[in-house]
Amino acid sequence: MVLVISVTVSFFWLWFIKRFETSTRLTGKPSVIFSLFLCGIGSVFAALFLAELEELLLSHVAFLSPLTYYVFYVGLCEEFGKFLVFYLAASLTDMTKEPKDGLLQAAAVALGFAILENILYSDWGLGILLLRSVMATTGHMSFAVIWGYAAGLYLYSKRAGKNKYSFGMVIGAVCTAAVFHGLYDYFLGMDLKPISFLLDAIVLSISVYILRSLKGRSPYESGDKEAVAEAIESNSNNFHLNRLAGVQALKTRDFETAAKYFKKASTVNHREISTKVCLLFTELLTGSVEEFEAYRTLDRICSSINVSNLNRLRARIAEVFAGCPDEERLLNLIDDLIDETGYRELLKERIAQFDKYANAIAGKGCADSGFLISDKNSLPMAYRHPSFYTKENNE
Repeated sequence: MVLVISVTVSFFWLWFIKRFETSTRLTGKPSVIFSLFLCGIGSVFAALFLAELEELLLSHVAFLSPLTYYVFYVGLCEEFGKFLVFYLAASLTDMTKEPKDGLLQAAAVALGFAILENILYSDWGLGILLLRSVMATTGHMSFAVIWGYAAGLYLYSKRAGKNKYSFGMVIGAVCTAAVFHGLYDYFLGMDLKPISFLLDAIVLSISVYILRSLKGRSPYESGDKEAVAEAIESNSNNFHLNRLAGVQALKTRDFETAAKYFKKASTVNHREISTKVCLLFTELLTGSVEEFEAYRTLDRICSSINVSNLNRLRARIAEVFAGCPDEERLLNLIDDLIDETGYRELLKERIAQFDKYANAIAGKGCADSGFLISDKNSLPMAYRHPSFYTKENNE
């Protein structure tokens, strides 16, 4: 039962941190959170190896105080064990799309570490396991957030080729997490549980604050122009970022730059219709296409869309081009297409009704259809094809 609680707590936190994983959700790529959780289980063995190594190095030391033991032996080995697995995965893959990712991925590794460690402690009794299932699991995650934050900044900057942060900063963050971890275990070992719980709560609060702060500066969510530009440097083929940069350029009336980003986004995801329309209208604003040609292209792009979806598209385009010069002219093109499409849909429906009636009473005449014929096939095929029924052909 307690083991079930341990697993439940870990998966609750996995669900919580995955909600903040914006970059993979928007790009449609699979999440790495669960994979890193599994890697975190393996990080226990990395920590055990480091503990053996440290014990060998300190074999000549006769005595270690409890505080020194918990900080420099327990805390340091466990935090570096988790960090090594995280950093190896981050170095071998391209999983850090924004600074926030490092924090989330470090937390996932820590949760994997915690769940296996809790299983290893199951022989210590039900009370210990229950306590660890809640407090130690949360603590492992919170401590990892400290170095995950630093590692995310470092890896993201390095990926963009800027090197704004040093690797020493990351190592310092791991050591800081080790100190907090050691203090937590020390107070727990000295039977000062209230202080230990308070420390756990403080570090958790700091972790949540950092996470929310990074979420507010996320290039995928905040729309901050500098953050988006920096993100594109390291992830130039990201559809969402290029589209967002195009929208930002529109708001500053930089139509040529907007067209460049919309074109890139359309190349990455050629099925996304609203971005193609944004590109077309931006090119119309720059004068690179004429209005008549723009309408023909718009008709071709939206040929598979019904009136209902065209109205949704119009709402999105109106939001993107709000305040732009000739906004009304651009929306009128969509309005004309909506009218045209609605007219075609109506005529297709009428033609279908006509075919139904003609099949039913062929050879008897069909007054209901508006025609008086002895054979439905006597109506020329050109007049029965939906493409014939446009406003121009019927006015």
